[in-house]
Amino acid sequence: MKIEIKARQKFCIVVVFLGLFILVALSRFFQPAPSLVFSLLACQQLLFFAGGAFGARRDVLNPPKFKRVIVSFLGGIGLFLANTASSALVLQLSSRFLGSELTAQLVSRERGGIDLFLQSENPLFAKGIIFLLIVGAPLSEELFFRGLFLDFWRSKIGALRATLLAAAAFAVLHFYLIQFIPVLLAGILLGVMFVRSDNIFVPAIAHGVANTLVLLILLAHL
Repeated sequence: MKIEIKARQKFCIVVVFLGLFILVALSRFFQPAPSLVFSLLACQQLLFFAGGAFGARRDVLNPPKFKRVIVSFLGGIGLFLANTASSALVLQLSSRFLGSELTAQLVSRERGGIDLFLQSENPLFAKGIIFLLIVGAPLSEELFFRGLFLDFWRSKIGALRATLLAAAAFAVLHFYLIQFIPVLLAGILLGVMFVRSDNIFVPAIAHGVANTLVLLILLAHL
């Protein structure tokens, strides 16, 4: 049975990475119109969701107890604070060594879905972006990176190395430069939450809370 699970997990990981390669290739051939960017982001998240949902062990998908939900919310607040602090430090260092103008350009490129939301004049489109940021991305990314990728490697290289490897893959596949370290740190913290709870909804809720707080802060400054 364990061999069958591992074979299924390996298959799903390979399929997801091949799918991501195709999406990245497609993005190079077309003009980055907002609708296309959103479609590619949505396809990416659907790929993560499908791979994670099919490949993850069934027991990591059990509904969490109320106490764990509360802990997840608190973990999300902590994740937001850690991400904010690390982002501020990275931006400060980047401005010092790369210059404020280049740093601003890089940050603008990395805002992705947030800029799509802020620039959208279509209410339905804006709601789709909000759903993707708060619900879709946290659930699909945690299903794949923690529920599938980390869990697959944990039995092979141990929990610590698997957590770091999953966090590195998580950061690399966000295609960030300035935000690479903050996303890597977030991936490590989310991995620790998963390893300690063995439940995918714990890091998913924390991830969603952190994204929600980021969105609220941005809206407050409009």
